[in-house]
Amino acid sequence: MSQSAKILTGLLGVVVVLGALFLFFKEKKNAQEDAVGESEVRVVVSEFSSKITNVSLLLPQSQLRTVMEKEYAQYVSAELMDVWAQNPTSAIGDARGSSSPYDIEIVNMFRNDDGSYIVEGHVRSLEDVSGTLFSYPVTLGLQYLSGMWMITESAQGFLFSHATTK
Repeated sequence: MSQSAKILTGLLGVVVVLGALFLFFKEKKNAQEDAVGESEVRVVVSEFSSKITNVSLLLPQSQLRTVMEKEYAQYVSAELMDVWAQNPTSAIGDARGSSSPYDIEIVNMFRNDDGSYIVEGHVRSLEDVSGTLFSYPVTLGLQYLSGMWMITESAQGFLFSHATTK
């Protein structure tokens, strides 16, 4: 093998090793970003769920929008709040008046190719008088907007009754 062939083979080997290292560290960085994003999304959903008991969906529309802005503004996009204010049955909050929604239990979380997240969970409520636990499934879509994670989409399922706690 000639001297120039040996040099080219050596250079090719270095390029292959550098390429492999680049891909390894890129994947490691993406995994770290995914973990940070997932952690931040969990915090947003948790903090949002602590506010749902403060929003009575039985309020008149004009008052409902004001309460939603006060409680949800840092968690829910303005566009989704508009939808919820126009159609309170699609909103997350206290829809019964005799129950207290107290949190959202996260069941699954998925990262989409565009970097947004889908969170599946259950809104859990406690019936004030009987102590019966209720829950309904909820799916939330979160996007990173203006430097923060925001809930931009939601869908709900049917209310389930659980065992009495009293």
